[in-house]
Order: sequence, then C-alpha cells, then structure tokens
Amino acid sequence: MTEKSDLEIIESVVKGKVNDYALLVKRYRDKIFRYVCGYCGSEEDAMEISQDILVAAYSSLSKFRGEAKFSTWLFSIMINHCRNHVRKKGRIKKVSISDLYDDSGADYEIPDSRGSLEEDLVTSETYKAAVAELSNLPDDYREAVILCDVEEMSYEDISEALSISMSNVKIRIHRGREMLRKRLNERGYV
Repeated sequence: MTEKSDLEIIESVVKGKVNDYALLVKRYRDKIFRYVCGYCGSEEDAMEISQDILVAAYSSLSKFRGEAKFSTWLFSIMINHCRNHVRKKGRIKKVSISDLYDDSGADYEIPDSRGSLEEDLVTSETYKAAVAELSNLPDDYREAVILCDVEEMSYEDISEALSISMSNVKIRIHRGREMLRKRLNERGYV
C-alpha cells in the first residue's frame, strides 16, 4: 500500500476524516520542532509553539488552496508563529552553553532523524555552540539558514515560504552562514 500524499490526506480531513490529520502531524512534527527550537532557542517554548502551529494549520486546512506545496504553506504558518512569539516575548531568549545541559548533566538534544547536521559538525561541543549561535542570528538570516540547512528546503520553497525573491533568499543564506561561521570562529570552533 502506497503512502498517501499530503493533498490526499488534506482532502480526507476536509471531508470529515479528522483522524487522518495525525498522518500530517507525524510527517511534519519533527521538522517543525527543529525549526522552532532553532528559532527560539528553547526546547520548552518550541514544544508549545509547535503544537500551536499544528493546531493553527488544522484550523485553516479548509483554506489551503493547493497553489503551493502543503509543506510550504505549513512552513509559512510556522514562520509567522515564530515571529509572533518573538514579538510577544520582546526578544529572543539568548542561550548560553551552560543552558544546553539539563539537571542530570545530559546533553541537550534537538530531535533530528536525518542526523546530517550532527555528522557535519566535528564534536558535540561544536554542535551546541552552533545551536546557541544560530538562535542569536538576526531573524531574517536565522529563518533562511534553518530552512535551507536544517530543513533542506529548496531556494524556491524558501522564497515562497518567506514571501521574498529568490535573490533575497540566496543573500540571506549567504550572510547568515557567514555570520554563523564568524561567530563560531571567534569562539574557536571553526
């Protein structure tokens, strides 16, 4: 049996099979959580915001017109929720390296089934520093870098999700990566 496409699931949910929405939740929850955690720098906030995003998407599902991919539409909702959260809080919480440990002394982990981000980083200390510095990037750059390097979205999808031109996507990713590289270099990680 083949896996249902996003559009098939959406049609099913809109027609009344609301339990099918769990398929979309399962498909996108980890990506949403990783993005939100990187954006906000707080696992606790990320869990709450991720749930809010999935509820908002469910509530608006009947408005999805299919003009863009569902993932792009969902990520637009995600980005707006993150921006609103930051506005409500006033500023993004800065994460220090010591905050990346829980009370038991275990390492802070961001769920990532792909593992590619961890493989690209030499040590867990470098990874923790990268997560901390990523959450400190200006919003525009952080959004683009996370969507490209963590979520592995295409430039075209990022352009659509952020409602900016393709050239702006490229500029934001380039500048964001440069800022991140510079900050990690200053801390002796690159």
